[in-house]
Amino acid sequence: MTKGIGVAIVAVSLSASTVIHAFELQGHRGARGLMPENTLEGFETALSIGVTTLELDLAMTRDGVLVVSHDSLLNPDHTRGPDGKFLAVPGPPWVLVTLSSAPQPEEMTLARTALQALSAHAVRVLVTLSPTHPREELGSVPANARIERFVSHAAVLSRSCLLVSHGGHGVVTKALYYGVPMVLVPWDRDQPGVAARAAALGAAEVIARHDLTEPKLVAAINKVLASRGYYENAARVAAHLNARDAISAARAWIERLRAIPPSLLARADQVIE
Repeated sequence: MTKGIGVAIVAVSLSASTVIHAFELQGHRGARGLMPENTLEGFETALSIGVTTLELDLAMTRDGVLVVSHDSLLNPDHTRGPDGKFLAVPGPPWVLVTLSSAPQPEEMTLARTALQALSAHAVRVLVTLSPTHPREELGSVPANARIERFVSHAAVLSRSCLLVSHGGHGVVTKALYYGVPMVLVPWDRDQPGVAARAAALGAAEVIARHDLTEPKLVAAINKVLASRGYYENAARVAAHLNARDAISAARAWIERLRAIPPSLLARADQVIE
């Protein structure tokens, strides 16, 4: 999930005859999706837009120090900053290659194939892997690529000419926001539908999972990189998304929820995120 705010409808029973209904506006890991998660900047941003409850993750080091982090293992890459200093170094444009943060069977095939398919292009390739995807499963890494555990996808996409991905909703939405065309190989879950929508917008080439081969991925990448149409369509969607005031729209929906009578809220036994 990449939303920065969560809405919780809570019914708290104090006695057999008394129920208090409370409306919470929660900042998931601060303001994930708006700012780097679990950071002071993220918490400050969440509070500035009206969040009433900050949700965060705590981990404890071996020597008993509490650390605000979502990961079970601390990664030195995280200490470098949310966008990674290397991104600003002058050079060829970036291509972002991503896999799902929730592991899917055999999806490392996509990362390996993408690395080889992009090795002959004048681009810099950034592959982001979760801790559940061992780096050694990639095999040899071409000279124009680097592998990272964590880098803000927004920071990369703002400098990218292409996204090669499994078609996750979060990263596809970010690519559209930044006007970046895509080559998508949807792996599972909702990803085929997300990829189909990106293709319908004219911003993506899609390869079915069972059809993935290096020649087909090379052909799709070459087609997108060589065609102005994909970039123009992605830019059109980006202009539409950037013109919207998403925070105000979210607030309007929240106010509509707040107007729901308590008798109806009493029946709600769910959290809407």
